[in-house]
Amino acid sequence: MNTMTSCVSLAGHPTVPLWNGFRPFEQLPTYLRRLAIAQDALRHRCPSSADLAGERAGRREQMPTGMPRRCMAILIGDVAGYSRLIEIDDVGTVARLRLLRHGLLDPAAALFNAALIRHTADALLVAFDNTVDAIGCAITLQSVLLLLNEDAPEGQGMRLRMGLSVGEVLLVDNEIHGMGVNIAARLEGLAGAGEIYLCERAANDIRHVLPVVLEPIGARQLHNISTPVRTFRIAVEVIAGIARQRMLPAGDDLAGC
Repeated sequence: MNTMTSCVSLAGHPTVPLWNGFRPFEQLPTYLRRLAIAQDALRHRCPSSADLAGERAGRREQMPTGMPRRCMAILIGDVAGYSRLIEIDDVGTVARLRLLRHGLLDPAAALFNAALIRHTADALLVAFDNTVDAIGCAITLQSVLLLLNEDAPEGQGMRLRMGLSVGEVLLVDNEIHGMGVNIAARLEGLAGAGEIYLCERAANDIRHVLPVVLEPIGARQLHNISTPVRTFRIAVEVIAGIARQRMLPAGDDLAGC
């Protein structure tokens, strides 16, 4: 085994500095050996604080050109009451979430031309090039889930809370950053199960395009966002109306049902 530079060589044997003195590497438990190796590798690969400061100073003006900016609609959702569902039945909940992703979330995002899809545990982030596609995807997901939950066993239905924001974001290493993401996440935190919360810009984009009732709920001071955000809501009742309208025939066709 190669002697690590973080080790000190005493009498030809590599030792590792610990909180209680030096110990020979071979005498360490496996987890401490792995930790020492990892620390040594990172020490060689990571730049020092001085290097980082110099790089930031030298490249501050060039950074935006290496981080493409793009105006996008950001939709963020998570499963309401996920911790409770996990406590009741962790295996069944994870299995249902997996089916939900593959059977509904990802296909709906693709149907509405999502530019980026991200899953983390029970959360979903989808980015779109326009707000109409974003709200179409959000309403589709919420309305389909509402109908599916009608047949779900008591307490086992999955419902999403959603936040939708529009703004300039940075695309870096196939990840997305920026105020648009932050505001969407904060709006999602305000939403109740089955609801969609929108910022004012998103609401204005769809106001005259989609027949959706937007309920103004005023300017909200969102966590770690300096300026209050004028916020709108698409309530569960609106989603339910859309869902059932799609299920029922229109006009005179009802007479034959």
